[in-house]
Amino acid sequence: MRRITILTSILLLTLAFMLTTGYVLAQDGDDEPPTTHTVQTGENLFRIAQDYGVSVQTLANANGITDPNNITVGQVLIIPAGGQAASQSQAAVVNPSETEEASDTATQPATQAVTQAPAPASTEEAQEAQLHLVRDGENLYTIAGRYGVTVVSLAELNGITDYNLVRIGQRLRIPSETSPLAPPRPPDTATPAPEITPVNTSTASAVGFAFGVDISSTDGSAAAMAQELGVEWVKLHVNWAVYEEEAGTIDFDALDAMVTPYDAAGLNILLTVTAAPDWARTDINAIGPPDDFNKYAEFLSALTEHFAGVVDAIEVWSEPNLSINWVGKRLGATSYMDLLKLAYNAIKTEDPAVVVVTAGLAPTATNDGVLSIDDRVFLRGMYAAGAADFSDAIGAHPLGWANPPDSLCCQNNRPSVPAWDDQPAFFFLNTMRDYRNIMRDNDEGGTFIWVTSAGWGSFEGFEGDLRPDFGYVTYTDADEQAQYTARAFQLAEDLTYIGPMFVSNLDACDALGEDRVECYWSLIAPDGSLRPVFATIQSLTQ
Repeated sequence: MRRITILTSILLLTLAFMLTTGYVLAQDGDDEPPTTHTVQTGENLFRIAQDYGVSVQTLANANGITDPNNITVGQVLIIPAGGQAASQSQAAVVNPSETEEASDTATQPATQAVTQAPAPASTEEAQEAQLHLVRDGENLYTIAGRYGVTVVSLAELNGITDYNLVRIGQRLRIPSETSPLAPPRPPDTATPAPEITPVNTSTASAVGFAFGVDISSTDGSAAAMAQELGVEWVKLHVNWAVYEEEAGTIDFDALDAMVTPYDAAGLNILLTVTAAPDWARTDINAIGPPDDFNKYAEFLSALTEHFAGVVDAIEVWSEPNLSINWVGKRLGATSYMDLLKLAYNAIKTEDPAVVVVTAGLAPTATNDGVLSIDDRVFLRGMYAAGAADFSDAIGAHPLGWANPPDSLCCQNNRPSVPAWDDQPAFFFLNTMRDYRNIMRDNDEGGTFIWVTSAGWGSFEGFEGDLRPDFGYVTYTDADEQAQYTARAFQLAEDLTYIGPMFVSNLDACDALGEDRVECYWSLIAPDGSLRPVFATIQSLTQ
């Protein structure tokens, strides 16, 4: 019995020693102060969580935050263990030896993050092993710019033939001739742009609410279908690069073939003019404005003169707050306003009655100044740079993701939808109200918002693979697509400050192909049948 007692005492002393040692080690490890982050202007919890490689919920829990959308500038946040700081201007780089778990993480909704792996030991090894894991919101052009390589070399190394198609979670090999992360693009000009005053010839009338539809085809073939739908307006896309392949030679025959059938059908016409031709740009492998904004104004001048009395409105560019649409120029409201001012004067000089609509902005809460600028921030910047004097209407793209049109952020509106509901940018009504408040703050209460793109995508009826970054379309079936679209039109009319609203879109599946994401929104299904939303809009327009 005594032997057992002695053995038991020895075991207890050993266990106590082990626990004490472990405690001391734990205490030694706790001596390091926790990582903290001070909230800067323009930041949000999602972006901060992404930068440190932690989830939004983990970051919120660590700081006792109950409303992830409510943080203040100057607030000090504790970063949970495991969070590693990564500059917003840096790319996510992974080592080839990483497990597939990293790839799986990157394909999750935007609340997930990708951390930056340690670089190999030597520069030579780093260049051989360097891969880039594509993150939400990135494209081939921005990735190439960050590494200081050309889009062509990046595409060739990775066997990419379509420069506009990269997937979230895709691993791209970076050419060995990379420079360190590319420095911010310098200002477009060394001296400020000359002061421009608006021409005094505008006779455009304010246009109130009306039904409209976005047309993808460029041959006028959808005119009868648009007429059958019962809308008053159509939006047609003018890809400048297609119609002026050589400087000074505009293919008006092709433009007439697109525009004339809709005019003959008695429909009002909005032209959205984008995409500079190769001869007007230094970077010919990307979509963006010309090096010299005057060239765009010259094209608009010729276009407006040719269609005087036919075209009713022109939207000056589309979503310039996204880098993918503004390659070659410094991303920002001031840069866009330099384009808009020249465009406005060119249009009004030729046809004062044409309504000049500012570019519809992409709703995005990301505000890194590299990939995108928050649309609310961008709109305020436009007003600060003179938008009120150089426009007749404000363009907007208040898409709803999978959220009902009259719901508001962030109230768990659809519990079955696991993401795309934690930012006001994901909600139709939030976007409309925010834009209106910004306009009122700038004494623009009498100006209408033109919704130049709106709608709810649905994956119902598709047989191909889903684009992973558009996963929200799986949460809206064809009947919900119809219900949400109808309710959005009703809201737009009730709000009293919205002009023509263009549902996106009529015929993208047929005109662009089923593999294009625009097809998710099409009123005509991939098999040629009419989706329920077509008849629903018809019932509203009759």
